Parts: sequence; C-alpha cells; structure tokens
Amino acid sequence: MNRRLDVDEEAAGEVDAQVQYYADRAGTHVALRFVSEIEAVYQGLVERQLVGVNYPRAEFRVPLKRVFLDRFPFAIVFYIEDETVHVVSLEALRSQPGYWRGRLRGR
Repeated sequence: MNRRLDVDEEAAGEVDAQVQYYADRAGTHVALRFVSEIEAVYQGLVERQLVGVNYPRAEFRVPLKRVFLDRFPFAIVFYIEDETVHVVSLEALRSQPGYWRGRLRGR
C-alpha cells in the first residue's frame, strides 16, 4: 500500500521557484530534468522505495529525514507520520542549512 504525500506550501513554492530559475538560466530541458528528479523522489517515498537519511541537526517528535537529489544541489526534507510523507522543504545545500526549521512549529 502506498503512502500519502503532503507537500508543505512553502516547499512547493521552493520547487516552483527553482524550476523557474533553471528555465530562465539553463533552459527548459534542465528545468524539466529538475522536475523529473523531484517527482521521482516523491514517487520513491510514497511507494516506499526510498527511506532517506536522518537529518543530523534537527530535533522533532519523529525523525526528520532527507533524500539528496542526484544532479542538483538540493535535498528533500521530510518526515513520515501515520502513513503520510510530509515534505517540509526543498533544502538548498549551498544555502544556510535548516532555514526551514520554523515550519515545524505547531506540527
């Protein structure tokens, strides 16, 4: 049985912004490769083919994990609760790590 996927609104916005960035600077082909990689990670998480690695510098009531993209300097930060994959952020690995932690408040 597949899990459900819940992508945080801010995380979806980060993906959209990055797609636009790649489309503007590197062309549609690169933007589509980025989207394909994001979709593959989401599918792998939902279908239980990917498990991710524990996020080392964040405390939360359940383990926070991340999956690194293969061709782009990003990671999908998520947690699993009640058979739902909750995507918290598309973390830019070259930016300040953990900038998204405020999104966990109230969850």
